[in-house]
Amino acid sequence: MSSGWDPIRAYWREPSQSNRDALRAFLKPETTLFQYTHGVADASQVSPDGRSLADFYLSRPGVDEIQLDLFKDYASNVSLYPQFQQYFRKYQPPLLAVWGKNDPFFLPAGAGSVQARYPKGCSAIL
Repeated sequence: MSSGWDPIRAYWREPSQSNRDALRAFLKPETTLFQYTHGVADASQVSPDGRSLADFYLSRPGVDEIQLDLFKDYASNVSLYPQFQQYFRKYQPPLLAVWGKNDPFFLPAGAGSVQARYPKGCSAIL
């Protein structure tokens, strides 16, 4: 996970109102645009449909608070990573992990670790 997670990590460590409010920038249309077009050679080739739909749903009353709650709760997912990894090591299920080479939040280096740790796993960087 990249430094893009730093404001969220700060909220995990100290769930204060000021740290919660700092995350509101993640819910703005310009951030949605960034998430859809970051690292794309020609942003005009990215259909606005998905981004527009995301912006519509994010603009509904009360959704901001739900999203901020989800940001906080994601810490429980991260704390379970070792258990997820143990499950994959023990049972070796087929696994496909796909990364975006320009993803600003989940770094492509994570894809390489999948292939190394899980012989039945396949990772791809798009």
